[in-house]
Amino acid sequence: MVTPDDFLHFVDLALDGMLSIVEGLGDDLANTSSGVPGAPTPYALLTHCLGVIEAWAGGFVAGRAVDRDRDGEFVATGRVADLVNRVTEVRDRLHEDVERCDPAAPLLICPLYPSDAADDL
Repeated sequence: MVTPDDFLHFVDLALDGMLSIVEGLGDDLANTSSGVPGAPTPYALLTHCLGVIEAWAGGFVAGRAVDRDRDGEFVATGRVADLVNRVTEVRDRLHEDVERCDPAAPLLICPLYPSDAADDL
């Protein structure tokens, strides 16, 4: 069984790895497309991952209202330093949410899965 500490360990590893890549690239390259049509930039991909954390842990599990622009996440641009700060904020909230949650409890906000919007989650 995966414990809350196990879960946070692996999420932290993933965030650290993505953040390391984006920091290593710097502002210009982190916001540059790979050239693959439709592929997000590294900055946008990490922005999307943070949106997923906020929607699922913050919204569905913790019950907070989440104002998310999922489509905008995939085209997000900005300074790496600002993204570093956002990763820290999202990570801290995730740790608090996991500490407070009851893994056996139902979701506080249930995601809707209409057939035409299932990819929006």
